[in-house]
Amino acid sequence: MFDFSRLGLSVVFASLFLLLVGCSSPRGDIPVNPASFGVADPTPVVQTDTDYRINALDKFKMTVFRVPDLTGDYQVELSGIVNLPLIGSIAAAGMTSDQLTTRIENAYAARYIRDPRVTIQLTEIKQQQVLVGGSVKQPGLYEVIGASSLLQLVSRASGPDEYANSSRVVVFRTIDGQRNVAAFNYKRIAAGLDPNPTIYPGDEVLMDGSALKRTLHDALSIVPLLGIFQIATGF
Repeated sequence: MFDFSRLGLSVVFASLFLLLVGCSSPRGDIPVNPASFGVADPTPVVQTDTDYRINALDKFKMTVFRVPDLTGDYQVELSGIVNLPLIGSIAAAGMTSDQLTTRIENAYAARYIRDPRVTIQLTEIKQQQVLVGGSVKQPGLYEVIGASSLLQLVSRASGPDEYANSSRVVVFRTIDGQRNVAAFNYKRIAAGLDPNPTIYPGDEVLMDGSALKRTLHDALSIVPLLGIFQIATGF
């Protein structure tokens, strides 16, 4: 989990609160426990730190100089292994792009190619964060590899606090480039009465309750309303 300052969390959660208001219809309707909420948009890699370590489900393009048949797009399996032409399974998880490049070059050089020149370019990374806030005991950003579930994420945030309204958890998600929101009954999910929804990297999870209202009040006392509105809307 990544820690935030009290101010930082207040601004982020207040922004989401205002987004919640904006996503509601004039009657304040939000889909409750939808049968299909949709899969979140993947996060493409525009620029990645050279120290980034590859994780399960990450995708990359491998280019082998002068060997076009080996060039292609590949994905790391949940086990951390990636299967490549000729050399088979290569352990990739936990390595930087440079380290994986060296490992692949050595594998090809050992049996198949003289002085191979390999380039690895990450195209999609699955280790991202989910923001969990509102009336939970430890709000913040939590790392997720691939996907998680609502119960798991709330549990990692140490569960609802004493002021939580656990019958209402709101999840924000970007689907096909559009901001979507849905509400779920955490109490029924925890009791096994409702399905446990999948949570994807980039989602924001807000537990209803007085802590959410206090966070909004704290943020508004520090940051002008217009500033928060601009953060929330992106204008």
